[in-house]
Amino acid sequence: MESQAKVVLLLRNKKNDPDSLCAMRIGRMRSYAKTNHLEIIDEVIAREDCLLHESTAFLNVLNAIENRSEKTKVLTYDDFNGGESHIFDKYKELIARGKVELENYCHPCFIEPDEDDARIWRYLTLPKFLDLLQTNMLFFSRADSLRGDDKTEGASRTNAEVVLADLIRQAEHQGAPFAPDLGSPLSLVEIVELNERRHLYGEKHAIKQMFINCWHLNDSENFAMWKVYSEQFGVCIQSRYSRLVNSFCDESYNPYSASGRIYIGKVRYVDWNSYIIPKDNGFWPFVHKKREFSYENELRCIIWDMENKSFFKKAKIDLNTLIDNIYINPYAPDWFRNVIVDLCKSFNISDGRIIKSSLS
Repeated sequence: MESQAKVVLLLRNKKNDPDSLCAMRIGRMRSYAKTNHLEIIDEVIAREDCLLHESTAFLNVLNAIENRSEKTKVLTYDDFNGGESHIFDKYKELIARGKVELENYCHPCFIEPDEDDARIWRYLTLPKFLDLLQTNMLFFSRADSLRGDDKTEGASRTNAEVVLADLIRQAEHQGAPFAPDLGSPLSLVEIVELNERRHLYGEKHAIKQMFINCWHLNDSENFAMWKVYSEQFGVCIQSRYSRLVNSFCDESYNPYSASGRIYIGKVRYVDWNSYIIPKDNGFWPFVHKKREFSYENELRCIIWDMENKSFFKKAKIDLNTLIDNIYINPYAPDWFRNVIVDLCKSFNISDGRIIKSSLS
């Protein structure tokens, strides 16, 4: 029987982080290790406000790994290399010797809500609600299918970038470059052309590889969300960020799987006329939207599947873990609540969790 890969969990919390937040993070790291068949050989929990390359805890872990005979993975929560130091030199030396591998649980493109128990809302039409109950699955739309309302959904190029690219081309054509040397082996025009090819690839391929499930972050209901995303006989699932993360029980896709990861994070709303979307990761276009859509205050779950050609995906969830409450559309007649109560009883959802909207 093949032995499991070994991992050290290195959790560095800020000095003022509450104990509850620390407990949540180490719990998620343990779940990630278990899901990916990693044997935890040590857990190092420290309170440090410095960057990873300045961390005494990281140095202690590296020193311990140096004395081990086999390669060891170090799993951090949301630590990213910050720069050069003698600690980072040690890390690079151990990499060269095949001793260590560093992995981060969090992804740099995905920002978690400020609170683990932040309230989240999914506004649904009745058919979509029935599908959720009957299948125990969350629906993920292919990104290009979301362009009905937002034509720039998943676009890697903003108006600001188009204007800047035109200026660079014009300056090059006139023989008067307007920007200093950026230290890149490519000229500014070559960078512009590279970004153009990236944009075209995104429009043709990447947007058909991303599958998105959307939630609204808010402490309370939202009138605009009822009007845009529901209907008179619609409902809203009220959950919490922690419930959502822990509700997935799909064999192929979940937030703890390295091979079929569901990434979850907040959308950034930006001015399309002044902001340029970063180019160093393919997820960036799908976690940025025009600021005109900021009322959505969206939390996104994203699956990236480069092979699948379908228009949607579904991921199995545990309904009782996911659902905190079910709100009924404020414009629905009073008798509709009884219909939803009877429907939910057959799925072991108590009527105490079914609430008529306070906006009615």
